[in-house]
Order: sequence, then C-alpha cells, then structure tokens
Amino acid sequence: MVNKNIIYLSIFIILIVVLIIQQFVIFNNDGNSFKNEIKSLHRQNDSLMLNISQRNIQLQKLDSITNCYKLEIQQDKLELAKLQQVADKNKKKYNEEHNRILSLTNSAAASEFTDTFK
Repeated sequence: MVNKNIIYLSIFIILIVVLIIQQFVIFNNDGNSFKNEIKSLHRQNDSLMLNISQRNIQLQKLDSITNCYKLEIQQDKLELAKLQQVADKNKKKYNEEHNRILSLTNSAAASEFTDTFK
C-alpha cells in the first residue's frame, strides 16, 4: 500500500513538473512572439502617426489655398458689381438715346445724322 501511494505521489509530482515546464516553455515562446507583436504594432502606429501628420500638413496647405481663392472670389465679386453698375448706366443711356431717336421724325433724324458727320 505504501508502494502504491509512493507511485501515485511520484506520478502526480512528475505530472505537475511536466505541466510547469510546459507552461514555462509556452510562456517564453508566447512572450517572445507577444513582444514581437507589440514591436510590430508600435512600428505600425508610428507609420500611421507619420501619415496622419503628413495629411494634416496637406490639409493646412489646402486650407491656405482655399482662403486665397476665397479672397480672390470676393475681389472678383466686387469688380463684377462695379462692372454691373457701369453696364446698367450704359444700358440706360442706350435706351434713352434709342427712344429719343425713335421719337424723331424722318426729317429730324436726317438732320441729326448730317449734323453729326459735319
């Protein structure tokens, strides 16, 4: 009976030692692969951060270009408003002159044109 207990105890101790050794080997292997995975993720994070900073620089450049174009558009709108005023004034003068000529009689229109070419 004592022999049986000793055999069971020794088998139990051997199993525990085998399990401990196996866990240690697995932990070391997984630890290295885990460390490598962390290093890989850090490298990937660094490259992503670099890409983000480059995109932010590009966005700032595009914003400055957009602001320049907005200023140009505002200036063009002001110039177009001035030109529209000139065009309206010229159209009004044209319409007045056109109506005046239409209201002239034939002899008055002929004398008007002959007076202009003298």
